[in-house]
Parts: sequence; structure tokens; C-alpha cells
Amino acid sequence: MKQMYLVRRGVLQGKPYRAKAVFHLRRAGLRPPPSKKSRFARRFIALFLALVFAGGVALTVWPRLYLPSLDFVFDSARISLDSRVRRLQPAVVTLTVLASPGQEDPPRFLVQQRGTGFNIDPGGLVVTNSHVVQDARRLVVRFPDGSVFSVENSYVKPECDLAVLTLADASGLPVAHLGNSDLVVEGDKIFVVGNPLGIDKIAVTGVAGRRFHLSDCASPALELFAPIHPGNSGSPVMDVRGEVVGVVFATVKVEDGDRGLAISSNCVREFLQTVRGS
Repeated sequence: MKQMYLVRRGVLQGKPYRAKAVFHLRRAGLRPPPSKKSRFARRFIALFLALVFAGGVALTVWPRLYLPSLDFVFDSARISLDSRVRRLQPAVVTLTVLASPGQEDPPRFLVQQRGTGFNIDPGGLVVTNSHVVQDARRLVVRFPDGSVFSVENSYVKPECDLAVLTLADASGLPVAHLGNSDLVVEGDKIFVVGNPLGIDKIAVTGVAGRRFHLSDCASPALELFAPIHPGNSGSPVMDVRGEVVGVVFATVKVEDGDRGLAISSNCVREFLQTVRGS
């Protein structure tokens, strides 16, 4: 303890005892305290080794994390060469929703979520899912060209998971055309355009599956053999005629993989009659 005291005292008094103190420390089997330069060098080496280790782990995991997403984007670019997909994409919008889960008013906290929708009227009439806009405090609609609109009114039909939004101060907007979902048969080719996994304007292709009925919806819903991901809710399903025949609202797990589920366009038409009559 006496030798350590000599080092501290020496430093405080201009280091007059440093050489003698270091000699006593070494003779006692102790080491002198490292200099600032030495401490910096040790920290730098430790940080470098940590980064090398983290980089090795990242390189091991990277292919599994990112290559599927890259394939996803590359496939979309190839599918988007189809003229029918290119005509649909400008009308597919991104919905940014500030929602308040719970019944508190004012809310204790808000959550931000994203979804997809598509515009069917030049004056701004967007179709999406009711679960996308549920508990919304604020809704913003963004088109692929960068134009942004606020929502004037929203109409929901939760039993069919449908919502229709009217946009404020909108005109001359690109539109998607509703088709007749009764014309779709099992095995028909379909396209889905949406904003899954935080990536905009992603196009996928697949085939239509069987039909099934939803409560309170006269027209049957459609099963989709196509890759559907989080963020695809509200995405339009297009047939080979270039018309929207469904709206993605869910996925279901089955023995041989996941299936997408879509509300039929005829069910959307029925709801639109109610909205326009209100």
C-alpha cells in the first residue's frame, strides 16, 4: 500500500518519485498503472476484436436473412415487366396509420403501422381492410408517385374485413378497375401488388384456389396460392384480364404451406353501394 501511495503522490507533485516508486512496485511483484496511451491501445484492440467477431457472425447468418428478400425483390422486378402489373401499380397506395390500441381517451400511447390499399376513383376512393385502419387516430395515404393525402371519411365493414376511405382534395388519381370475381376459377393465374415487409410496389404471382364463404358476405372469398407477407393486407388481387378480383385480408396455415385469403371484388361492389348510398 505504501508503494501505491508513492505513485499517486508522485503524480500529484510533478512525478518526483516516479522512478523510485516504479522500482519499489516491481520489487514487490506489482505493475505500475498503465499510461493513457496504453489504455487507449488496449481499448482499441478490444473493440477491433469485437467487431471482427460480430462480422463473422453476421457473415454466417447473412445469407439466411437477406437472400430470400433479395430474391423477393428480383422476382417482383421481373413480374413488373408485365403491362397489366405496370398499369395497376400506380393505383396501389401505402397506408400509414397512427392507432391507439385500447379504449383510453386520450390514449396513453400510439402505435404506427403500415398497410396496403388501392384507389378505384380519380377523386380518391381507396379500398383496404378494416383491420388495417382499426383504432386509427390519423390516416395518411401515399401514392407511388409521392403524392400524399389525408383521409376525409372512412367506412368499415368488419364482418368482411373491408374498409373504404375517401380522400380529401383529390382529383385525377390513377385507378384500379374492379372486375367480376365470379369469372375466376380454380387454377387461374393471378397477380398481387402490395407493400409487404416495408417494401413498396412488390408484385407476386400465383394461382387462384377454391372458394369459401364468409359470414354476412354474399360473394365467396378466394384462396390464393401466392406468397403473402405482413404488409400485404389490403393488396389488390388482379386476374389475367387486368382487373381486380379480390382484396388480400389474411393468410392461413395448412399442411403443405401457407395460403393467402382474399375478399372477392363482388363483395367490395356490394359494400360500395352502401357507402355511396350513405
